[in-house]
Amino acid sequence: MSFLFNAYMSGLDDALIANISTDSKRTDLQVSGLTVEQFTLVHNLDARTEKITLANVTKATSFLPSSNPNGIMKYETYLLCEYILSCWLHNAITLVGVPTNLISCLVFYKQGLRDRMNLCLFCLALVDLLFVALFYTIGTYCIVGYFRPDIQDWWKWSVRCYVTGVYRAFLFSSGCLTMVIAVERCVCVLYPMKAENLIQTRTMARIILGIVFTMHLLCLVYPLKLSVASVPRANSNQVDYKLGVTKLYLQNQYVFDIVENTIIMTVIPFTTYIVVVLATAVTVVQLNRALAWRQMWGSSVSSSTARQTLLVKMLVAVSCIYILLTSPNIALGITRSVVAEFAVDRSYAYLFLATHGVYLEMCMLNSSISFFVYFTLSSRFRRTLYNMISAHTTNKSMRSNLVKVLKRRLYKPQFKKKKKKRTLSENMKLQVYNCIIRIFLQYPMLCIKTARQ
Repeated sequence: MSFLFNAYMSGLDDALIANISTDSKRTDLQVSGLTVEQFTLVHNLDARTEKITLANVTKATSFLPSSNPNGIMKYETYLLCEYILSCWLHNAITLVGVPTNLISCLVFYKQGLRDRMNLCLFCLALVDLLFVALFYTIGTYCIVGYFRPDIQDWWKWSVRCYVTGVYRAFLFSSGCLTMVIAVERCVCVLYPMKAENLIQTRTMARIILGIVFTMHLLCLVYPLKLSVASVPRANSNQVDYKLGVTKLYLQNQYVFDIVENTIIMTVIPFTTYIVVVLATAVTVVQLNRALAWRQMWGSSVSSSTARQTLLVKMLVAVSCIYILLTSPNIALGITRSVVAEFAVDRSYAYLFLATHGVYLEMCMLNSSISFFVYFTLSSRFRRTLYNMISAHTTNKSMRSNLVKVLKRRLYKPQFKKKKKKRTLSENMKLQVYNCIIRIFLQYPMLCIKTARQ
């Protein structure tokens, strides 16, 4: 572990972000404390043509400790935070997020995509899977640096240059899909008699495709803006790889900044957050009113209504987790607009990079724990998963262990309640109910055994 951290520290000493902006009067390139006036030749690595071209870099700043003396966070603290987030926490969340989202996709696909909500949850799990898998590649430079320290910097900035736009598109698509699900459930609770006819499954599929396509179209600004540049070291034949900007960005900086800073980083996150909060609040209030009214008048609840109530509770839990884990992004957005020094090219640059790194890990966590919400609150999800495991698992010991866990979740109540003394009729009803469940769970296994024989 100490060797990996030392390799990581040595790789980051000369590979911090280079933020490039326009200044027509003078050229100021600061690399490892070196200042070069007039014109600087920077080797842009073009993956398509594989040719070395020239770029007029008007100003580039590498965030060295000496260039940032008034910062709240020290350089060493930032490196430690970056190491913990990228090399350890990043990998741990990925090990959970990828298999759980894959299982969720299989379960919702097995249940059928003709149902509108199953389609939404399947697409949400698929988008979360792609986001977690792509975002994992950002931290692979730690593993590459362990085996090949000489190409660690190049690998780090190359992956960030070409993957940032794609994983951010899936990240914002996940937030928009969560917003769509929250609004859909809110409408179903407010207008239960008209909800089925308000929107069809095919229309919902078109909305989802439109959201994903729009997010990818907006996030094209990242690959069009970013480029990997090699900057020669002072008094040395070696080069440092930096994350720079393209000539297209310098020529259209105003348009790029509007799309990235205003639409992508401000309008979309704030809109999705506010809509999810309002829709979730209205859903909870209206659902509590409906349940209170039924208890007051003693009206019976049908099985379909009970299933819809459990579904709404599960989706409200998903929305609450999204609100909790994306709240730091709202706080960061407000801080960026209030504190001028809280920027990537200002004195609080280290704090800016560390806090946004923590936010991205929280987004990754949000995309990785939905499976546990489905498994805990949805008996249909557990039953489908049980049937899939029973049908496809050949190892008897592993199958028995998994089935025991699933059965335990099916038999036990979802929420712990205070024990009350049951009457004789209630005990008989409970025994009959447990017998029916056991027969239902064992019936697929009997069918499979009979078919094999």
